[in-house]
Amino acid sequence: MEDIVKNKKRTRRILILAVAYLVLVFAVIARDKILHIDAVRPMNQDMQPVAIGKTFREKQEEVKQKNAEQQKKYEELVANISYDLNQAEQRIYPKDCESVIAANNLPSLERMNQEDADKYMSEIQVLKKMEALHIDSKKYETPVFNWKNLYNQVAYDVKKDNVYTANVTFNGNTASQLNELIRETDNAYITIASKELVLDETIVMKSNIAIDAKDVIIRAGSSEIDKAMIAEDCSNIAFYNIDLSSGGYKYGIYIIRTNNFVIEGCNIAKSVYKGLVVMGTCSEFRLTGNDVYENGNGAVFLNGNISNGIIKDNTIRQNQGTRNLTAGLVMTSMEIDDYYTAYNIFKDEHLYNLLDTPHDIVIYQNSVMKNGSSGIYSDGAYEIYVVENRIIQNDKEGMCLDYGTFGAYVADNVIKQNGGRLRQTDDDLTADFVLGHGRLSDGSSPAKLPGVSIDNSAYNTVMNNDITHNYGSGVKMVRSAYRNLIMQNTIADNNAGESETFHFFGIEVGHAKTPDEPVKGLDFTASYENIICRNTVTGSHYSGVFFAEESYCNDLFDNIIMDSEYFAIECKSNQFNSMVNNNTDGDIENHYGQ
Repeated sequence: MEDIVKNKKRTRRILILAVAYLVLVFAVIARDKILHIDAVRPMNQDMQPVAIGKTFREKQEEVKQKNAEQQKKYEELVANISYDLNQAEQRIYPKDCESVIAANNLPSLERMNQEDADKYMSEIQVLKKMEALHIDSKKYETPVFNWKNLYNQVAYDVKKDNVYTANVTFNGNTASQLNELIRETDNAYITIASKELVLDETIVMKSNIAIDAKDVIIRAGSSEIDKAMIAEDCSNIAFYNIDLSSGGYKYGIYIIRTNNFVIEGCNIAKSVYKGLVVMGTCSEFRLTGNDVYENGNGAVFLNGNISNGIIKDNTIRQNQGTRNLTAGLVMTSMEIDDYYTAYNIFKDEHLYNLLDTPHDIVIYQNSVMKNGSSGIYSDGAYEIYVVENRIIQNDKEGMCLDYGTFGAYVADNVIKQNGGRLRQTDDDLTADFVLGHGRLSDGSSPAKLPGVSIDNSAYNTVMNNDITHNYGSGVKMVRSAYRNLIMQNTIADNNAGESETFHFFGIEVGHAKTPDEPVKGLDFTASYENIICRNTVTGSHYSGVFFAEESYCNDLFDNIIMDSEYFAIECKSNQFNSMVNNNTDGDIENHYGQ
C-alpha cells in the first residue's frame, strides 16, 4: 500500500514538472512573438540561411588543401638545392616553407595607406639600405626554411672544399719552426706532435693548410706579439684544437679576406684585445665548438662583407670591455681603413651607405654569458639567424639589433638576467651618456638595459623566445623600429632593475627622439607598423606593453598580459595603434585621439 502511494506521488511530481516546462516553452514563444524576436542565423549574400559552423568533412578538406599548398611551396623552394636533403644536418619539412604571415593569419607588415607611407616611411634609412641592396622583404616570410637551408648549404660547401691531399706531422717546438714548415708544404693537414709550442712569432697561414694542435700546450714567448695566428687572403684553411689560453698576444686568431675556413674546438683566451677577429670580404666558414673567454676587450668580432657562415656550439663567456663593439659576438658594418686592427675610427655615415656588412650567418646553439658588454651586438648586419642560443647575465643588453639591422630571425633562445650594468666604471657610463643618473646602493647604474634591443631596424622576427628576469625591459624597440614581428614569446619578470629613477616593461615600443650627440647615421622617429601578437607577458613589469608618444600603426593582439604593476597596456601615443583581443587582468591606458 505504501509503495502505491509513493508511486502516485512520484507520478504527480513528474506531471507537474512536465506542465511547468511546457508553460515555460510557450511563454518564451509568446515573448518572441510579442517582441518580434527571431532566432539569429548566419545568412549568405542573398540573405539565405547557411549552416552554422563547418562539418568535419569540410575541415578535413581544409587541412588537405593546406597540406597540398605546403607541399607545393616546399617543392618550389627545394628545387634548386645543391646538397642532398636526406644527408643534411637540418631536416626541412613542408611546414617550414609556409609563410609565417599566412600560416598565422597575420596582417601584412605594410599596413599604412599610401599617403601615410609617403609621410612616415619614405626617408627611413634602414629601408633605403634594403633598397640599395635590392632586397625583397617577402623572403623574410619563410624564416625557418631560410635558416635551415643556409645552414645546410654552408655545411655542404665547407665540407666539400675543406680537403687536404697530404698528412704532415710537425715535431718542432716554436712558431717560427712551424712557419717554415707551412711555407714549404702545400695542401696539407699538419698535426703538431710536440707537447709544447712557444709563440716566438705570429703563426702565418697560407691557402690549403690545416693545423691540428690537440693536447699541445701553446705558451707565450719572451715578448708579446700582436697576433697569435693570422690568415690573410687565403682559401681553404682550418684551425683545429688550438689552445690559446696563455696570453702574450693582443689578438688570438685573426682572419683577413679569407674564404672557406674552419675554426673548431679551440680555446681562445686572455688576449689583450679580442679573441677572434674576421675582417673584410670573407665567405663560407664554420666557427664551431670553441671556448672564447677572458679576453680583454671583446671576444668574437666580424667586420666587413662576411657571409655564408655557421657559428655553432661555442661558449663565449666572461670577456671584458663594455662598449657596444666589445660585445661577446659583434657583427659590424663599420668602415675599414686598417685591416690589421679591430679599432678603426667610427665615421658618422648614413647607414644606407654602409653596405659591406655581415649577412647570411646562422648563430646556433651557442652559450653567450657573463660578458662585460652585450651578449650579441648586430651593428647593421642583415639576414642573420639567431636560433637556440643561451644568452645569459651579460652586463649590457642580451642582444642588440641596431644601426640598420634587418631580416634577422631570433627564435627559440633563452635570454635572461641581462642588462644589469653591474660592472661598469664611470668612464664606461660616461661613454653611454648615463653617468648623470648616479648609482644605486649596489654600485650599479640605474639605467638598466633590456633582454632584446631593436633600434633603427626593420623586418626582424623575434619569436618563441624565453625572455625573463632581465634588468630592463624584456623586448625594447628603442626608436625607429619598423615592421618587426614580436610573436609567441614568453616574457616574464623583467623590470628586475626597477628603481626610483627608472622602470621598465615587458614589451616596450619606445621613441628616444633626442640624440645623445649629433649623428646623421640614425633616424630618431617613433616606431611604425610592428606586430606584437600571441606573447605571454607576465610578472612585475611596470606595464606589460608600452607604446611611447607618436607610435603609429602598430598592432597588438592575442596576447596574455598578467600581473603588471600599473597597466596591462600603457599607450602614450595619440596616434592610432590597434589593440584587440588581448587577455589582461589590469587596466589599459590609451591616449589615442587625445
